[in-house]
Amino acid sequence: MVDMEGISGILRKSQVMGNEAHYQEGRRYLTADANACIEGCFAGGATKVVVRDAHCTGYNFIWDQLDPRAEYVQGMPPIERISDIDSFDGVILLGYHAMAGTGGA
Repeated sequence: MVDMEGISGILRKSQVMGNEAHYQEGRRYLTADANACIEGCFAGGATKVVVRDAHCTGYNFIWDQLDPRAEYVQGMPPIERISDIDSFDGVILLGYHAMAGTGGA
């Protein structure tokens, strides 16, 4: 599960909003962090990696730069972000952050 606000190099609102000046830069950072995480999963012995784009509309990755060994889920989830999450051995929440305005977050 990958969110955008907590990704390496994200430091301004314009990097995470689709119609803003630095969004493409943010997409590159998001894709690079996802690839690094995928690499670590496979290096650690994973045999299958499923990556869910959990930021906003769920269409933020740069497709031609993604690690082809993983499977990808994009788009808005109907109710659950990954419906069969209980079937996975582990979950990584990459780039996740506290809700805006959460004190002490």
